[in-house]
Amino acid sequence: MQILIDELRLIELKKLFARTHSHQLHEFVRAFKDTAKSAVEILVNAPHETELETLRVEAHRLKGASLNIGAPALAELAASLEAGARSGDRTAFTAQRETIISLHENTVAELNDTLRKIVL
Repeated sequence: MQILIDELRLIELKKLFARTHSHQLHEFVRAFKDTAKSAVEILVNAPHETELETLRVEAHRLKGASLNIGAPALAELAASLEAGARSGDRTAFTAQRETIISLHENTVAELNDTLRKIVL
C-alpha cells in the first residue's frame, strides 16, 4: 500500500509554522498544489514533443515539492520519471500517463483530507 501523505510530516509543518505565522502553512500547501499541478500538466501533455531536459526539470520539481509536503508515493514516481528523462527514456512518460494523473489527484485529495483532520 502506497503512502500518499505522511501525516506526521504535516503535523511537523503545522508546528513549525505555528511558531512563526500560521498563514504560511496555507501558502506552503498552496505552493505545493500549484507546483505539482503545473509539473504534472507538462509531464503528461505531449511528452514526445517536449525536450527531455524540460521533462527532467519538471519531474525534479514535482519530486522536490512532494518531498517537502510529505507525499512519498508521488515523490517516488517523480524520481523514477526524472531518472528516465536523464537516461533518455521518453516512454515512461507515455506509459505512466494515467498513473501520474491519478496519483497526483489522489495525493491532493488525501492532503486535503489530512489537513482537515489536523485542523488547520
